[in-house]
Amino acid sequence: MPAALRWVIVTGEFPPARGGVGDYTAQLAHALAETGDEVHVIAPPGDDGSGEVGSGGVAGGWFAPGASVHRLPDHFGVRSLAALRAILKSIAQPRVLLLQYVPHAFGHRNMNIPFCAWWAAQRDERRAVMFHEVASPIQWRKAVKESVLGTVHRVMGRLLVEGADAIFLSTDAWRPLVQSLGATDLCVRTLPIPSNLPTMVADAARLARRHQLAPNGERLIGSFGSFGALVAPATMTAVKEVLRACHDVRAVLIGRGARRLAERLLAESPDHAERLLIADDLPAKEAAVTIAACDLMLQPYPDGITSRRSTAMASLALGKVLVTNAGALTESSTDWASVVRLVESPSQIQAAVVDLLNHPASTISLGERARRFYDSHFSLEMTIQRMRLALSDAPARRGST
Repeated sequence: MPAALRWVIVTGEFPPARGGVGDYTAQLAHALAETGDEVHVIAPPGDDGSGEVGSGGVAGGWFAPGASVHRLPDHFGVRSLAALRAILKSIAQPRVLLLQYVPHAFGHRNMNIPFCAWWAAQRDERRAVMFHEVASPIQWRKAVKESVLGTVHRVMGRLLVEGADAIFLSTDAWRPLVQSLGATDLCVRTLPIPSNLPTMVADAARLARRHQLAPNGERLIGSFGSFGALVAPATMTAVKEVLRACHDVRAVLIGRGARRLAERLLAESPDHAERLLIADDLPAKEAAVTIAACDLMLQPYPDGITSRRSTAMASLALGKVLVTNAGALTESSTDWASVVRLVESPSQIQAAVVDLLNHPASTISLGERARRFYDSHFSLEMTIQRMRLALSDAPARRGST
């Protein structure tokens, strides 16, 4: 068994604040604590300004039992930098500082160079950075404001990369960008984002939920997410077309934003009212049960499925057939076609769903492959193994540079 480590995880988002990075950080902190490691999380104030840890994140779910949570006085401003120094003085060495990084999550109008400079100055610490995102795109002719952000984000990213013992990426798609900021392949590892829902559901609970949602034996499709502006139109189109093509199918929208999306869909197709179901803002366990009750899941993404899509991982972890699309960010290093029904664009999802519904035997085998692939490639246990391996190699790499 590997020696226990002491982790100091710094994050711009943590429950009760809602969001994927906060959910991931809470999951990871809890899992590390369960292995016997000492875990400290440093995060901004809670939603109510207090230091209390409450429910939040996807469907009000994850917190981090076993971890010590240290709340900062503000969102990584001047007072927080002073508080960071004081907190670190109270935590024994040796330790690993692990930054959960999204450039928009650290205040200062999404351009917090002072915090990144502070991080870069911690040269006596073992430091690792998990890039959930790296930088906004630079397209001066199309979006000047976003390009200014992108330029500043690259300065911030370079400060974080320089001197890091290990660099983790949520998807291989970020690798060229972090390499342009000075990272080498020797210190970069991809850590796919695991499901942010429970990965096991009791069969009795699954059957009960299915009877509740499809009481007359209808086939049941689902879609899970927050249904933001980039995802909602394609999801609405796919669900509407499946319901129009298959009259014995019901659809359930799962997650925050489900009610808003359903209202938009029904405004265009009011005849689907009895077959469109809403499961919004469920506790994490109930969201997992609802996904498990479905015959298959459909998840369109504007930039394609990637290893950072926790909504996709939730389906794979539960052994559900997932119909989704490739895109600009879909990793060539992952054999997605072997574990999901992969189409070229969101517009092709409806036809793929109908085909699978008409061939139920193929959905069973594909779902079983999805679960096995998740366990061996995307699970939280694999994340921790890869983190430990990267950090065990780090001293030799640093010494050789």
